[in-house]
Amino acid sequence: MKHPEQDLEPKSMRNYSRMKNQVTVSINQPLKFEKKDYGSFYLSGSWSDYWASGQNRSNYSIGYSNSASWGSYSISAQRSWNEDGDADDSVYLSFTIPIEKLLGTEQRTSGFQRILWC
Repeated sequence: MKHPEQDLEPKSMRNYSRMKNQVTVSINQPLKFEKKDYGSFYLSGSWSDYWASGQNRSNYSIGYSNSASWGSYSISAQRSWNEDGDADDSVYLSFTIPIEKLLGTEQRTSGFQRILWC
C-alpha cells in the first residue's frame, strides 16, 4: 500500500512538509585559560529526511562569541542543503550593545561606598 503522500507531484511542497527523522548534534566549548575568558566556540549539525519524497536536508554551522566592556559580539557560518541538493552558504556577524552604553546613561549602583564611624 502506498503512503498517501506518494501520489503527489514530485516537486510539490507537500512532499517536503512531513519530516520522518531528524538528528541534531551540537558541541559548545567555553574558551578559558588561567581564569581569563576568551569567549566560546560552537559546532552544530543536523540531518532530516521526509516521508514521501525520500529527500533529505542537512545543515552545518560553526561560530564564535565573546563579550567586551561595551557589549558582546558573535560570528558564525552556516552551510545547508535543501531537498533538491542545492547548497546555501551564510555568514552572520552580530553585535549586542546595551542602549545604556550607546546613550551614555548607564545606571550607577546606589548606596554607600564607605561608612565612617566616629
